[in-house]
Amino acid sequence: MRAHHDKSGQPQDDASAYFSAYSEYAKTLRLWLVTYGVGTPAFFVSREWVWENLNASGQLQRVVLAFAIGVAAQILLSLMNKYLMWLIYRGEQDPSFKIKIRYKIADKLSDMTWPDVLCDLVSVVAFCYGTYGLVVALRFG
Repeated sequence: MRAHHDKSGQPQDDASAYFSAYSEYAKTLRLWLVTYGVGTPAFFVSREWVWENLNASGQLQRVVLAFAIGVAAQILLSLMNKYLMWLIYRGEQDPSFKIKIRYKIADKLSDMTWPDVLCDLVSVVAFCYGTYGLVVALRFG
């Protein structure tokens, strides 16, 4: 086994080290996706010639919708994960809460990977589609 260290230099077991790496990658990806999803349209729409080409090409609604869907998927995922973790935390603080259906559902959902993967894929596909629409509008518009 490799020795892993946290930010303070203290040794970590493999599970903690892998979770720490996962957590950093997840935060970085979410930040990148939301930044790209909000920043790209804002940057291009703030240029009048881009706005005019997008509008004239008929791509405007598709591009806006694509970027909105991508950002919405990330917001939905963040809200879901926040709520799930709160319910799990509540169960750890109050063991009697663990018998409630909300806790049981949260416990099951928090072990699933597919919601995260699905939302990330929706965002990436939506941003690719929106970016393609921008390129088409600017190149051929």
